[in-house]
Amino acid sequence: MQQARNTAKGRRLETILNIVRFVKVDNQETMLRLLSDRGYAVTQATLSRDFAELKIVKVPDSQGGYRYVPHPDDHTGRQSSSGLVSIEVSGQMAVIRTRPGYANVLAANIDDARLANVMGTVAGDDTVLVILREDADKQAFINELTTIMPDVKQRQI
Repeated sequence: MQQARNTAKGRRLETILNIVRFVKVDNQETMLRLLSDRGYAVTQATLSRDFAELKIVKVPDSQGGYRYVPHPDDHTGRQSSSGLVSIEVSGQMAVIRTRPGYANVLAANIDDARLANVMGTVAGDDTVLVILREDADKQAFINELTTIMPDVKQRQI
């Protein structure tokens, strides 16, 4: 995909990845509209092929609906769709490092999910501080995070 970024298709594929990383898209009609808003006029058939190429899948979200995300088992070398770099838990706190610009979205997703072991989050540009509840179990917290970030266990320090 690195070489394809300079082509129209490559730019469209990169746009699709960015949309599913940051916007809750629950159907192809919404994705077609979002692409159109960004200057890409594609058909539903083309979008379906793009989704297959990018390994975009539909998964349940924390609000009881669905959303498109890059497949969690996609080992093509692309970085985590959540921007996750690492996570370290110590006592009642967890520090999540992200790529620059991803922390606020990730913190909002954690807050929106209302995880049982989380009191709240504080985000910077590339770091999220997660405050855990008094009786929170570290492993239970990590397991809860997999509902938001499927690759969290591989990034745990």
